[in-house]
Amino acid sequence: MSFKVEILIAIPLLIAIYLVNFEMMEKTILLITLFLVLIVEILNSAVENVVDITTKEYHILAKNAKDMGAGAVFISICLHVICWGIFYFN
Repeated sequence: MSFKVEILIAIPLLIAIYLVNFEMMEKTILLITLFLVLIVEILNSAVENVVDITTKEYHILAKNAKDMGAGAVFISICLHVICWGIFYFN
């Protein structure tokens, strides 16, 4: 579900990256960080699926693995937002 939402957000962002008046290097960085968010979300989903298929019982390590995956997605989104901010306000 999260990946579908991120794809729906990524489509207008791709258009925005194309339309904004940034240097080519800045646009490239924005594209890379945008796709990084999608890649990390796919990896997070893979971790969650592996944890779910491995155990149905609560285990602190399973919780930690899921939390770390979600944290990685959050950090990648923050990186993308920070890049937008740096390029827009610079």
